[in-house]
Amino acid sequence: MSTPSIQAVILGSARGIRRLDASQSLPVFLERITPDETALDWTLYAFDNAGVLDVTLVGGQQIQKIIDGHPSLNSRYHSQWQDEGEVSDIIIADLEDTTDCYFIRASTLFSSEALFDLGNQRADIAYGYYGQDPNV
Repeated sequence: MSTPSIQAVILGSARGIRRLDASQSLPVFLERITPDETALDWTLYAFDNAGVLDVTLVGGQQIQKIIDGHPSLNSRYHSQWQDEGEVSDIIIADLEDTTDCYFIRASTLFSSEALFDLGNQRADIAYGYYGQDPNV
């Protein structure tokens, strides 16, 4: 019996960083957080380290910069991103029938340890947060 795969969808259709020179505009998750790494690099590393290999990024504006910088990343273009927002990215992601799926906003940084903790929760829908539990 094979282990069901875990998918991840990076919701990246929010407005990015706009500059007067359009060539300098970019999705917020392509902003450098170190001289050599972007938020997207950290996200992909965390997923890879946690064994989540089926990752899809759904983006709108400036999607070509993502494709150019990460050609092996499964990317989908959300043409109506301005009108429909990030939640509709889930439909565009074209998910396969899997047991587990992570949905993460592209501008969120997290560690692979956070994914392990999230994956170990025993619930139909699990969520993570930083700080005090808002439900306590």
